[in-house]
Amino acid sequence: MLFVPDVEGAVHPYMLSVPGCWQLYGEILAKEYAEVGYRPIHRITVDAYAVQHPGKPVRQAIQSVAVHLISLYYVLERGYDFQRAAQAMRRALQNKQVFVWLEPPVNRGI
Repeated sequence: MLFVPDVEGAVHPYMLSVPGCWQLYGEILAKEYAEVGYRPIHRITVDAYAVQHPGKPVRQAIQSVAVHLISLYYVLERGYDFQRAAQAMRRALQNKQVFVWLEPPVNRGI
């Protein structure tokens, strides 16, 4: 199991995590942006973080988890490229009022 640094600091406003996890996520994103070779996996990084840190059952968090799960489904299960998965996310957001809170599993890999 990966343990994150025990630090004080900022966290995302609705994707709840400890500051060390948010910091590590930021470092991963910085590496992805800085090195061209990592860009193809950026969509998975963002989607995976979002669904591992669902937050509380409020509208914004419910919508976030829903569209990130949709993206992961299309990329990992259907073999869509990231651009096509992003299109699926945008289409899904047209019906965002139908999204419901899904109780997260006890072990989310964190």
